[in-house]
Amino acid sequence: MTTTCSVVVDGVQCDKPMHTRGYCAMHWMRVKKSGDPGPVGKLKQIGSTGRPRKTDWQHGTAQGYQYHRCRCAACKQWRTDYNVVYRARRIANKTFKHGTEGYSCGCRCDVCDTSRRTRFAAWYGLNAAQAKANASRNGEVRRARQKNLAAYKVSERDWRRLCQRYDNCCAYCGERRPLQREHVIPVTRGGQHSIGNLLPSCKRCNLAKGTKLLVEWRKS
Repeated sequence: MTTTCSVVVDGVQCDKPMHTRGYCAMHWMRVKKSGDPGPVGKLKQIGSTGRPRKTDWQHGTAQGYQYHRCRCAACKQWRTDYNVVYRARRIANKTFKHGTEGYSCGCRCDVCDTSRRTRFAAWYGLNAAQAKANASRNGEVRRARQKNLAAYKVSERDWRRLCQRYDNCCAYCGERRPLQREHVIPVTRGGQHSIGNLLPSCKRCNLAKGTKLLVEWRKS
């Protein structure tokens, strides 16, 4: 089974990972927009012959990241280092725009702070459920780290698989209700924050179990 893009133009095959229906993300967007995946590499302008591709360029340079769009570890590290230096220079020269990018550059004036609060309030009004879920997940990681315990990243894909394993029902009472992440061994009792220590639970069972172990909860 192929895992790369299937587009071949002039004997050159796209080496980007497959996104859907045999296309990478870039060529799939072109197919949806115009019905033609277009050339391999950067999209050529109408009437232009395109820039000649060089072969003697080095990774970890601006030429590799920007011109050739290379995303290897060396080129990504160059981009990270460049952003750090660029941000420090803008902070020193105070060339950033207040109210839009000033807060990310370290400015804490009234204009930047008010603009940030306004954007956050607008986003929270449209995504209240997601904001609460993010705060809950961040709290789980924070409590685990405060106990000097390992806190592993639990992706949404792993969580959906776990819920599907229990038919999107509570693992304790078996009822189909809104599910929460419940630690089998509570973090306060030394349990790790990982997918192996989580079960889907309804709010009633989660609050009833609290910080008890499963044996203690069943006995009570």
